[in-house]
Amino acid sequence: MCSSDLEIIESAMDPFARKVIINRGTEHGIAAGWPVVDANGLVGQVTRVFPLSAEVTLLTDRSQGAPVQNMRNGLRVIVSGQGSDNLLEVRFLDMHADLQVGDLLYTSGIDGIYPAGVPVARVLKTEPPRHTPFARALCQPLGGVGRYRHLAVLAPEPESAVVAKKLLPASKKKTR
Repeated sequence: MCSSDLEIIESAMDPFARKVIINRGTEHGIAAGWPVVDANGLVGQVTRVFPLSAEVTLLTDRSQGAPVQNMRNGLRVIVSGQGSDNLLEVRFLDMHADLQVGDLLYTSGIDGIYPAGVPVARVLKTEPPRHTPFARALCQPLGGVGRYRHLAVLAPEPESAVVAKKLLPASKKKTR
């Protein structure tokens, strides 16, 4: 689903939550759990739906996370919100993991929520372990989290289409 008139109409009043309200709801076909993007990348996920509006929890919210893949080397990690529009975090990073400043992280698609290949973040800094066996990385969100007014909600493929893709061969050979 993509609508040019889908826009943010309100920001959550809670200073500890990173949520916005959009001007589309169940009467427009929106459902909870669907990913939300802008022209630059992943913004968040629809978390509550009302008849004419929906709540979107931004990826930068402390309760949110998304499985991503490093485009340089295929490393899979999870980025999590920090409560700030400008920062995401990779927690519990193996101290020997190959994650470098400048690496681009895209959705991996393995969670079944976010489709594979949506831009998510750029690694800004990696930090060695402190008092734990894990390192961490700080990342800049690529989507306009908290900056833009217009968004798009991505509807999942119907289950029948997903099953059909798995059952049908990728290419059919011509037989004569």
